[in-house]
Amino acid sequence: MFNNINKISAAILIVIFSVTCIQAAVSDYDQIKPWLNDETIAVLSIDLERIDTQIICNELKYYIAQYASQDESNQILKTLSSVKCLVDGHLEQFRNDGMKSVSLAIDMNDLPLFYLVVAHKPGSECNAFRGLIQTWNLTGFKNNPFVNLDSMVDAGDVLLVGKSDILTRLQNDTLSDRADVRDAFKAADGAAVKFVITPPDSLRRVLCETFIVPNGDLTITGSNLVSYIRWGAVGLKLSDKIQLSYTVQSENSNKAAAALKDNLNSYISDHAELGKIFPEPLDDLKGLLPQVSGNKLAKSIDKIQIRALLAPLFSECVSEAAVKANTTISLQNIKAIVTGLIIYANDHSDTLPQKLEELIATVDMPAKGLVSPLQEYGTGYIYRGSDLNCSMKDCGKLIALYERWEFHGTTKYIAGFMDGHCELMTNEAFQRALTEDNGLRKIANLVEKPEL
Repeated sequence: MFNNINKISAAILIVIFSVTCIQAAVSDYDQIKPWLNDETIAVLSIDLERIDTQIICNELKYYIAQYASQDESNQILKTLSSVKCLVDGHLEQFRNDGMKSVSLAIDMNDLPLFYLVVAHKPGSECNAFRGLIQTWNLTGFKNNPFVNLDSMVDAGDVLLVGKSDILTRLQNDTLSDRADVRDAFKAADGAAVKFVITPPDSLRRVLCETFIVPNGDLTITGSNLVSYIRWGAVGLKLSDKIQLSYTVQSENSNKAAAALKDNLNSYISDHAELGKIFPEPLDDLKGLLPQVSGNKLAKSIDKIQIRALLAPLFSECVSEAAVKANTTISLQNIKAIVTGLIIYANDHSDTLPQKLEELIATVDMPAKGLVSPLQEYGTGYIYRGSDLNCSMKDCGKLIALYERWEFHGTTKYIAGFMDGHCELMTNEAFQRALTEDNGLRKIANLVEKPEL
């Protein structure tokens, strides 16, 4: 169930970032400014005074109620409540320690690593936050090569957290006040969660010379990602109206809006799976395109619009979780059916029933156990054992029954074998098993059976 919450949270983040930019800012920008430089790519910041976990949870509860079953909802809500209590406890400790904001900074010098800048009141020790980082280093971050927060340095009214050589570089850097970074933070003022994108010239050169996402005749180049855009500010305001807003500083707003629309449309058109999530993608994207005003693109999205945008993603997340759960149930069903077939054969001179339904009366197989919970996505259970005799050589390698289904463009199989085991299989693996099965049938003078 916790995975469901992770997916729901991920769906929110995906939309936030895919919309490009949202209004956000750091009220303590002057505190963190000395630790940003010419190579700063992006900053994600949480204002500890403005963050409100109850509002976030209320919104998550809306989606849980809309798209999850009653039993699933109850389990998710219990987990959500536990997570909220844990987060609220940390937030209270952080605020009591005088912390104002936590900002995650990404720099061209440090890729793929990042560092944290914790703005706090003068004289604060930030002991609770220090303890949390030390705990993470011993547990969750211990074996992750892309997360290195092994050092902490007091720097006046900020606490720097990151890899030791990164912190040394930050302390020795000469401050270069970038106007684009300052303007991005200003545009994002007042948000609880803020994300500013400020691609430096070095990143522009790397991206513009890099070809990415080759897809048939379409190749999206890195220049598509940075053309016309100087900086972007993205943010989440938490109030009764929950609002996302974004501002993009552009050299040519009309071209930027057109490029954004064309790139998104081309990408979605070339990915069939996205077409299932967004049947009419352009209709959804119309609301995302910002209004042109001079050299800036600015747009706000309120709670109702956010829900409309996220609804397909949440529905898909819950559907995926349901498919995984039903796959487990189907594996259990097929295992039970194969066991029932073996019991039947023991009682009927090694022969198998003509139909699976015969197992209901003879081995007390529940009728619902013969119905696949995945049948809306595929074939249901296909029985291949009516002509088998368990006394034949290598009978255990034969497929007694199987099912095939497709989800998100991927074909999967569950096969039950006469030796009593069942497997979740890829298309390639099943075809190999089917070839071996028909080979054994031929040796035994049985009719070879193609896949149905």
